[in-house]
Amino acid sequence: MSGYGDVKSKRVKIFLRWLGNNSDIEIESGGKHPYKVKCIHTGSVYPLPLGHKDINKHTLKGFVDWLVRNDICSEQEFMDKL
Repeated sequence: MSGYGDVKSKRVKIFLRWLGNNSDIEIESGGKHPYKVKCIHTGSVYPLPLGHKDINKHTLKGFVDWLVRNDICSEQEFMDKL
């Protein structure tokens, strides 16, 4: 976790655009959280509060853990693309 810090939401949106090319997820918008990332295989959803200027490092770590747990991408891929 020491490599993480608060990240601008613009960088996360760019990462989501890259991740959207992956056939394992769907990215939905709407509700309280502007973006909801849904895994097709498990059906689990992770809400991302991208309406804020910065994304908290703990929220980001939870998102990375969710990505790894659902076999969407590895932590190293996330760090390289972000």
